Amino acid sequence: MYTKASALTAVFAVRIIATILLILAITVVLAWHDAQRTTPAFMSLRAMAYSTALGFLLVAVAMLAMSWRLLAIMRVAAVTLFFLAALTLADIFWFPDLAINRQLMWLVSDIPPTPVPMALTTAISFTFTAGALLLLSESAPRAIAMIVALFFHVVVIAIAIIALSVHLIGQLPAFEWLGVKMAIPTALAFILVTIALLIYGYPSLMAAFKQLSFFGHIVVAFGFMALVFIGTGSVVLAQVDNLAAVLNQSDSSLHPGTQADAKRLIVVSLAGFLSLGLLVAYLITHRLSNQLQQLRQAMLDIAHKREGVKIPFLNNMQEVGDMARALAVFAANIQATWRMEERMRQIIEAAPNGIVMVNEAGVMEIVNRQAEHIFGYDRAELLGQPVEKLIPAPSVNHHPQHRADFFFPPCAARHGCRS
Repeated sequence: MYTKASALTAVFAVRIIATILLILAITVVLAWHDAQRTTPAFMSLRAMAYSTALGFLLVAVAMLAMSWRLLAIMRVAAVTLFFLAALTLADIFWFPDLAINRQLMWLVSDIPPTPVPMALTTAISFTFTAGALLLLSESAPRAIAMIVALFFHVVVIAIAIIALSVHLIGQLPAFEWLGVKMAIPTALAFILVTIALLIYGYPSLMAAFKQLSFFGHIVVAFGFMALVFIGTGSVVLAQVDNLAAVLNQSDSSLHPGTQADAKRLIVVSLAGFLSLGLLVAYLITHRLSNQLQQLRQAMLDIAHKREGVKIPFLNNMQEVGDMARALAVFAANIQATWRMEERMRQIIEAAPNGIVMVNEAGVMEIVNRQAEHIFGYDRAELLGQPVEKLIPAPSVNHHPQHRADFFFPPCAARHGCRS
């Protein structure tokens, strides 16, 4: 259950991650302003583009504003981030003369001849991150908005994980654009951002899934699987294009290293996207089965006459809620029947006459206190035994027939009597 303590922990985690991003972004900006230093630390910091550092600065501001519920500031930061990413994408694909990264470095005194630009994958990740921040900036996010935000989170974290894999495996051309690929600090920062936003939006996301119907759960699961195929296909197509370009530039066969890079990229992309898609699909279907399991447990508790059984999902407006409310009505009716049976047992127990109740097979099911006194048996000695145990020996052989006559059909008279 998501408690107040959990909410405070989530806010604290968001602020911690936002502070880390803020420190990282400011440090990278300062490293670019002191471009004369060529120490390994400064060189590693300048592996992140200046525009990328500004992007993470905006993300940090948006996250801090979100944690303090300053939604207007959060929206402004998210919109600014979106325009930064959109202009970078326009610079990469259509208007290379824009030189957005260099334009943003106008305060840098000594701009290198070829400053590191923002990678294509970084710009795409910033676009999806800005979209997720805008969806989370609503005071009461709608269910569809939370589901879409989750899609955005999955895309960003998938790109970041593949980017890390690129650095671990080696040079994978399809994950680069004009020789530029996402830096390791950038990939780690995107993973932290996604984790923070998922932690913060967890209650709203769970509420969104509760509002989904069975069909909605299936659609979302298939949507994530479609995302897997789209992502995998995009990477594979990019690799095919790269190989085609290599073939066009050379009459000789492909270099073994290029072939190995292609194979590694395809294997890593397939495994990564498939694992991520299967994980999300499993979590969604597991949630459905978990809801049914909770309802099943409530049914079993009712069947075993346990006290204080709580029916889950009564406020759910979809099929699970309908099942829960029907179960609640059934539980109320059966509990009323049990109370009535208990009241009848109390009346029979308090009766001044001896009462023995048997079923159609002649087995004693109820024996009151007076019957114990009359026949001289303890109740435990009589329950489950044939009633003929109480019949005098001369009549015991004929009694089963009298009992059968009474039950087919029963009559309101002395035992064995017919009017």
